[in-house]
Amino acid sequence: MKGYLKNKMVDCKKQNKCSAVKCDEEFEISRPHNSGCLYKFFIGHKFNRTIKLLPFPIENLKVLDSCCGSGMISEYYARNGAKVTGIDLSEDAIERARIRKERYKFEAYFRVANATKLPFSDNSFDIVSVHDGLHHLKEPWRAVKEMVRVAKRGVIIIEPAKALVTKISILLGISKKYEDKDFVYRFTKRELENWLKKDSIDKVISKKYIMYYPHKPGIIFKFLGLPVIFTIVKAGFNLINIFFGRFGNKIQVIGLK
Repeated sequence: MKGYLKNKMVDCKKQNKCSAVKCDEEFEISRPHNSGCLYKFFIGHKFNRTIKLLPFPIENLKVLDSCCGSGMISEYYARNGAKVTGIDLSEDAIERARIRKERYKFEAYFRVANATKLPFSDNSFDIVSVHDGLHHLKEPWRAVKEMVRVAKRGVIIIEPAKALVTKISILLGISKKYEDKDFVYRFTKRELENWLKKDSIDKVISKKYIMYYPHKPGIIFKFLGLPVIFTIVKAGFNLINIFFGRFGNKIQVIGLK
């Protein structure tokens, strides 16, 4: 397996509309492990701030991670005590997720499946979650509808948001309109809330925040993760979000039944 992974670059779009960027297989399996303190902090922050919005603990709940890619967020759920199933349309992504599971020793079940036609009955999972998986789909509302259908207690959506800071970032060349050849769709709070409320969701909790990290951290990003510098950057990040987070480029939405 190591020989298969070594220096291999693959097109993650192959058989997959959830993960559409070209990737280094080894990096996809290992991130955010060995990716620097700052990168790991940002990924963990996205997950932890979302879990804190839930009105109940995630431990022992059955969680479906839709468009799970290489299993990064599935791992976070599993380490917080959830009983995790991860699905993705890409056979390659699911294979990477299974390697991650064995390498980092966490419990999860991974299988190939279509996010817009989930092969599960109604109310099969307590929570259905998606992290950065909707924004490449041609009809993301279909995936949301399926999430609501198979969720017994609620859904979690963590996606890019439409924001002025994003437009500025794109103009400066920091963020991208496209990943490979696929347009990166940014969501508004209203459209996500409307989709959820159409499909048996009684309560919606939405929060925006500001965050940027490259898909694969470079030298500068790793430098910012050095101990003393990391402390300063983290403090600045928290202050920015206290004052300006509501205008942020990221959105987390929780829909409760």
